[in-house]
Amino acid sequence: MIITSCSQDTAGLIEESSSQHRESTPSHDMTESTISDYILTVDGLVETPLELTYESLLNYPMVTKKVWLVCPGIFEEEREWTGVPVSTLLAEAGLKPQASKVIFHASLDEYTIELPLIVAQQDGVFVAYKVDNEELSFDDGYPIRLVVEPREGFYWVKWLDHIEVSND
Repeated sequence: MIITSCSQDTAGLIEESSSQHRESTPSHDMTESTISDYILTVDGLVETPLELTYESLLNYPMVTKKVWLVCPGIFEEEREWTGVPVSTLLAEAGLKPQASKVIFHASLDEYTIELPLIVAQQDGVFVAYKVDNEELSFDDGYPIRLVVEPREGFYWVKWLDHIEVSND
């Protein structure tokens, strides 16, 4: 079993005082041999849906930031994350006028998080492929993890493979 993120209530809100965590058992193994098959899909209310390989993500302009990952009652750690801003991917896909939220999907445990579009486009929101100048480990969300500064850890979707633009 892998601790994937912090607690969340049924409305998707943070339980500030909770020491609970969400556990999941991945449905399959993401290994080095499958990275060539990895695709990050950006679709929904966009003009041009994207299917991005791991290698193509490495060609985008990157950001590197020291960010605190906080899971209340479990742990806090500051690490240096490197990746591509979600705003860059959304701009390339072209947002349709009715777009108002972004849903991030995990490939291994079907976990999802919704963010208002305005939050998803902020500077501290990016898809990370490195932490502390190293490729992500499986426990860190290999191959891609969502970083959402300064939100709590349950927003940081591991094993990210789908970004869906939607409306209310």
